[in-house]
Amino acid sequence: MADTGEGQIKEAEEEMSTTADELAERSDQLEERIESTKQDWARVQADDSVPTAAGDWEESEPDVESDDPAGFDDPENVDLDDDDLEDDDGYADDDEE
Repeated sequence: MADTGEGQIKEAEEEMSTTADELAERSDQLEERIESTKQDWARVQADDSVPTAAGDWEESEPDVESDDPAGFDDPENVDLDDDDLEDDDGYADDDEE
């Protein structure tokens, strides 16, 4: 019985060691990607020919002449009376009696 427990422990130790090695390798790769990205970012920031999204937000909004942009339905501006609305049964409220 003791041999089985020791075998399981050894197997678990080997698996943990393998996992730790894989995580260390992935960490190194990630560190390299982060450094590369930082260098690319610094290069792009220094290059005046690369367009950026920086600027005044208000200047980027389109000029709208009306209060209601095309295609926008304001539910508070819908002109329906209670008589125009039907219940689940298909009849207006006044017709139920």
